[in-house]
Amino acid sequence: MDLTRDEELLLSEGTPAERMSMKILATLGSVYGADRLIPITGAHISGASPKTLGDAGVEFLEEFATTAKVRVRTTVNPTGMDPDRWRELGVPESMIQTQERIVRAYASMGNYLFDPDVLAGLLEGEKKDGGTDFGRDIMPRLPHCCRMFAYDFSSNDVPGVQPHEETGYWRDVGTIEALKDAQNDVSGLQPRFNLRNPRWPIRGESHAGLLRKIGDWKAHLERINSPVNGSATQARVVTSPDWCGDAHSDQPISAPP
Repeated sequence: MDLTRDEELLLSEGTPAERMSMKILATLGSVYGADRLIPITGAHISGASPKTLGDAGVEFLEEFATTAKVRVRTTVNPTGMDPDRWRELGVPESMIQTQERIVRAYASMGNYLFDPDVLAGLLEGEKKDGGTDFGRDIMPRLPHCCRMFAYDFSSNDVPGVQPHEETGYWRDVGTIEALKDAQNDVSGLQPRFNLRNPRWPIRGESHAGLLRKIGDWKAHLERINSPVNGSATQARVVTSPDWCGDAHSDQPISAPP
């Protein structure tokens, strides 16, 4: 099956979820003799029930969701149980807990925007109940207490985006591995998301080279602490060099001497 350049990049250099998705699609295409993939404008997910997924399926979904994001308008099957009246309906507690894990996994693939007063009230309520996780404790309750709207982020028209960039770039960086992948995405000559796009500036950070400056700082510390620059007894640890200062993220950071 023939893949476009973008599809090949997803297969070889995408996030773990993107690589797995492309591998599945390419394999199915080859099995059924497809010539190519075709664009879609919507999708539907059917695996929303603990009985359908099973324990192994739920674990797979949770891992997959850490680096996954929907690209088109997507709907999901009804969960099939009332999250508020499950005891009254005789649903086992273990099943409702598993169902909530599934809902959290799907919810984590989106973006959220709140009225400040509504969000403050939700956070205060969860604090009293011992809730600590946004996707696990707050998102599943929203349909039962608040008005909700969804925005098709993939249709956002950002000026200045280059052909090699990913339209509607977004990542959940809830794990160290996901954060590492996201850092790689914004690096290099052809980043998947260009932090230096002059037609779509990121406010609050006037120096997109901040990460490079931090790297220079680390290299500077390694040089001055290296025994080759003097005896081992002369080596010292510098935690706040003069050239670094106490600058905010939107202030220039001078290079090390």
